[in-house]
Amino acid sequence: MEEIARVERCSPTDYYAILAVDQQTWTADSVRRQYIRLSRLVHPDKHGNSPSSTAAFQRVAAAYKAIGTEEGKRAYDAAQAAGTGPTWSNTTTVNAEELLAEVLRQMYKEFCEGELDNIMRMLDQVMALQPDLQLDRQSILTTLERSSKWVQSVQTMSASIKEEFLTFADAYGRFHALAYSDIFGRFDLALLCIRVVIGLPTKTAGTSFAIPERAVSLIISTQNAIDVGRTHIQNFSESWNRASVAEHLQNVALGTIRAIANLRSGRTSASLDSAVESAAAASSSEGDPAPTAPAVD
Repeated sequence: MEEIARVERCSPTDYYAILAVDQQTWTADSVRRQYIRLSRLVHPDKHGNSPSSTAAFQRVAAAYKAIGTEEGKRAYDAAQAAGTGPTWSNTTTVNAEELLAEVLRQMYKEFCEGELDNIMRMLDQVMALQPDLQLDRQSILTTLERSSKWVQSVQTMSASIKEEFLTFADAYGRFHALAYSDIFGRFDLALLCIRVVIGLPTKTAGTSFAIPERAVSLIISTQNAIDVGRTHIQNFSESWNRASVAEHLQNVALGTIRAIANLRSGRTSASLDSAVESAAAASSSEGDPAPTAPAVD
């Protein structure tokens, strides 16, 4: 309630007084620290959404929005010097919640990028205001550095495996779109999915999750073997067309006829040749090339 009363006593357009920052020693970091601190102290949620806390919260947000940047500060100072400063009324509103959320998102971004100076300055301010907390500054800094590096590793790894996930999703979709009879196509796409999955650990290079070089070499060798296998499958699939399948089936059928004929002692070689010629003629009439009949033993 003390900060709420202080903000209420300030002129609604005296933004330096509202944020309790000095105009001459103003810095973007200092005004942001003050804004976050005051927003926490006067936030309506902490005071039962009282009208006074809501008004104070709005004033703090308006002040930060006006002088929170160097450009905004210059414009405000120039207007004040010219006697044309901002005006305030009960209808003046600022999306204070969104502004605070944006500032906190910016701090999180800095944390993810390993910039911890602003966070540590805020911690120093908290420790100065609450000495009974007895916080170990170095331990907190070490924890923040480790956490920041971990987050950076996750972000780096996520970016590097994004393309791999897209490749896997595409192959998986094409796999399920193929007919069940397309054995070679399904086998090829299955190998591609396996190649992508086993290669994911190699995308951790330069992060906290990096695997040993020996493991990377083994994975790459396995991927190369899969690539060779896929090439053979693709080449074999291209040569295994409908005509070659039909010819193969004809040869199997003719061989079967010959085996049956040889088992029947009452058949002569002449009758066997006649059966073979009849089968070949029937196959040719359907548009498929007739294979050469195998010689009778």
